[in-house]
Amino acid sequence: MKSKLSVVLFAALIATAFVVQPAVAQEGAACAGCQAKSEEACCGSEENADGQDVKGPNQEKCPVMGSTINKNVYTDYNGKRIYFCCAGCDKTFQKDPEKYMGKMKKEGVVLEATPCPVSGKPASTEIFTEYESEKVYFCCEGCKTKFEKSPEKYSKKS
Repeated sequence: MKSKLSVVLFAALIATAFVVQPAVAQEGAACAGCQAKSEEACCGSEENADGQDVKGPNQEKCPVMGSTINKNVYTDYNGKRIYFCCAGCDKTFQKDPEKYMGKMKKEGVVLEATPCPVSGKPASTEIFTEYESEKVYFCCEGCKTKFEKSPEKYSKKS
């Protein structure tokens, strides 16, 4: 009787290993392709690598007037792209950006990362340089180096 019970328990243990192991491997694979800096930032948190809640709504409303955004009217602020309904609102935002950033944060709005001027990929808020009294953000150190060698080539002002 004891040997039959041992065989059944052993078989159950082996079956469990075959069911659980692929699920764990699949979770690891998802983290390997993630752009987050650590597995916890990718899988163990509700925030992206920049610490912003990824479950909130994407920006759809102008932070100044509350109207629907126009993706052709925007400003980049601290590595994030903020859209507005009209050109007047971007100027109002510039007068007190923290007021409007706080409002969007309180509403849980998820902002797009500023695109890297070299690659066009989403930029990191941790990799930047100063150019003409403004911070310019990049996706990687390689793009930052390229920009610094010839900023006029990549600057939106040229």
